[in-house]
Amino acid sequence: MSERKQALVELRDRVKAGSDNHEDFLVALRVILPEPAGSDTPEHVARGRVGKFIHYGAFTDAAKALHEAVLPDEGWEICRKAKYPGMIPGSSPYPFRAEVGWGTVHVGNADNPARAWLTAILEALIVKENADDK
Repeated sequence: MSERKQALVELRDRVKAGSDNHEDFLVALRVILPEPAGSDTPEHVARGRVGKFIHYGAFTDAAKALHEAVLPDEGWEICRKAKYPGMIPGSSPYPFRAEVGWGTVHVGNADNPARAWLTAILEALIVKENADDK
């Protein structure tokens, strides 16, 4: 297993366990978007956007910025999971579900949308690493 994949798996497990959003996103920033060589690179701009949102506690915005930086061609959807089939998503107090992807969907479930989205992003990146390992 590559070092990057190992870091992604450990971070995914940590996010699933429900640790602090602030710390999760800071770790994600280091693992997913390492410090770029130059200040005029797209990675540097993306890192700055994600960092700004984390600083202000706008974690859903941080997840969106991270998604756009690392999975620009992938779609996403976030909704609340309903307790009963047929309930309208968003009308229940149950956990969020975030999906990332077009053909293959990677899902994250959590008690808030940012954590669900970050989990889904990490799942997609882990699968991508698996494909790169082959």
